[in-house]
Amino acid sequence: MTVRRIYDRLATEDAYQLGVKVPKVADVVLSRAPIRVACDNAASWFWTSTQNDWTLGDDTGPIRLPFDEMWFEWEMPMRIYADHEWGDSPAGYAMACYLRRSEHVARDMLNVKAHEYLTATLIVAAPGAPIGLMPWSALLAVDRDGALIKWSVFYDQDAVHLGGMTENQCHNTAHDHLMPALIAVGMMNCKNVSVREVQPAPIRNRAQRKRGEMRFSYHVIELPTKGASKSRAEARREAGEANALHLVRGHFKTYTGEAPLFGSRTGTYWWGWHERGSVESGVSLHDYSVATQDAR
Repeated sequence: MTVRRIYDRLATEDAYQLGVKVPKVADVVLSRAPIRVACDNAASWFWTSTQNDWTLGDDTGPIRLPFDEMWFEWEMPMRIYADHEWGDSPAGYAMACYLRRSEHVARDMLNVKAHEYLTATLIVAAPGAPIGLMPWSALLAVDRDGALIKWSVFYDQDAVHLGGMTENQCHNTAHDHLMPALIAVGMMNCKNVSVREVQPAPIRNRAQRKRGEMRFSYHVIELPTKGASKSRAEARREAGEANALHLVRGHFKTYTGEAPLFGSRTGTYWWGWHERGSVESGVSLHDYSVATQDAR
């Protein structure tokens, strides 16, 4: 199932928080024009893994934001592993994370010294439902190498209690919501991962044009496993198939000057399980690249 991306919907739709319209969310996000990334492969790696315990930082790779403001968006895989069992997820359920550098706010609230501070706003869109702004934000502090120093969830107590959630539920939900976005950041920091910009197809439907609908360009993360996904639909199909275990079993590897890759290469790489670090198995060492233009 292919649905409109949340970012595209913001051009013509309002955002709501627990049923209450939140003014100017779309205006603020669209005017700031963050770099947009469709990270379905990162979401697939997280949600289709049989790993039970995940930790922000330890399981995400380096959290070094390539740009000041970024918008990560993904659709939930058709099959997910949660609470020690497999289950189905709602078709077309989309999530987004608006991640940006925010030194003054995050530094004051986290009360810790760090190289960089990030703020994450979390958004969801269920099929047939309006865009939902989660009633909490996550703040993160990272060091120069992208290692997580501290993170915390700050929320509107009245809104959370109105939704019937506890503080622990807020924290756990924010954790699971953040993971795909931060995994995507970690992947983008890998030296053998590339990022490709995809231009949107033109809107040909007259009614859609009349409503003012827009389609924005986005970037896809191309991993050195099974070849690159050519579209979001392909990434979603992979997430629902057994052979998507290539993504599940992938992992980050960091090489230092004391123990370099192939005797000379240092840095973080994305390593597919089937490659196993062997030159004969076709390890691909592309340079990191991402288009900086914000074409629409």
